[in-house]
Amino acid sequence: MTLKKKESRRRKLKKLIDRAGWTHDETAKQLKLKSRVTVSRWVCGMEQISESRLAHLEILVEMHEAMQQLNDTLGL
Repeated sequence: MTLKKKESRRRKLKKLIDRAGWTHDETAKQLKLKSRVTVSRWVCGMEQISESRLAHLEILVEMHEAMQQLNDTLGL
């Protein structure tokens, strides 16, 4: 795998975490991981997140945003 592809996954991961406003611990919990360390390793580039897990995270973030919008609309 090329360095550019690895970097683009890492950038996308960071953007998704920022978009959701989650900590590494919260991100790990959303992905049902045992530890935030895995997320930290992905973010710093020590390990690479899989395409499928990144796609899963994107769906979770989109659902989180939709729930926030719904709560705002309902005034909750």
